[in-house]
Amino acid sequence: MLVPAATALPTACPSCGTALERENDFLLCRNERCPDQVVQTIEHWFKTLGNADWFGRKTVEKLVRSGYDSLEKVYELGEEDFRAMGFGPVLSGNLAEAVYLSRTREVEDWRFLAALGIEDLGKGDSRKLLEQFRLQDLLTVSRERIEAVHGFGAITADSIARGLERVGPTLRHLLDLGFRIMPTGAAREKVTDSPLAGKHVVFTGKMRGSREDMQEEARAQGALVQSAVNSKTDFLICGENVGASKLAKARQFGTAILQEDEYLRLIGAVG
Repeated sequence: MLVPAATALPTACPSCGTALERENDFLLCRNERCPDQVVQTIEHWFKTLGNADWFGRKTVEKLVRSGYDSLEKVYELGEEDFRAMGFGPVLSGNLAEAVYLSRTREVEDWRFLAALGIEDLGKGDSRKLLEQFRLQDLLTVSRERIEAVHGFGAITADSIARGLERVGPTLRHLLDLGFRIMPTGAAREKVTDSPLAGKHVVFTGKMRGSREDMQEEARAQGALVQSAVNSKTDFLICGENVGASKLAKARQFGTAILQEDEYLRLIGAVG
């Protein structure tokens, strides 16, 4: 079948002109200084960090056009710098405050890591990685040690290791700026006197409270929170409308099944 010329795939990046490379079903620009990629990196950082507003795409595009094309440069900006770029006085004040707030408002270490935009390392896998390594340890962690973490295959581990090496200078610079980072996983002070310490836990069904909050509380008590029941699971915590398959798996593996009230009594949250 003939493909019309108008639908021919591009050969060069429309943003920077770099030759595109094909990877599976995608065309990729490998130029790390590509303006559009830089915009995406900075926008992703603030959006994922989630503790300061004002850095939408149009604002970030203006920053990059003005030469502020890295997080290192963005964190040097003050109100007068924003005014010099043509932002109004009110917006300039808001942007300067947002830069300050993003650094001084507490943020979880896994969210901080995910905000760096490393390929194959979203929020879930960032949390999983930081169950094994402290954030600062990732500056020197090897591909082999990443691959040894349950759930990371060779290809993914290699991609993450290369990504960490690429963003290493930025990560080191940001850590030196004194961000208020909340330690989780390997960096959190170990809890030994909790009935959940070292236990694998799965939450399922509709809970009365936020399941995410319950999972975070379990982690704070030393639990290893899983998304699915397997042979390692110690507790299946059930809310309402629990699927039959999860209950069947729990019984198959001899997992302790607790209703929400039983679980809350176990951790001492209710009398």
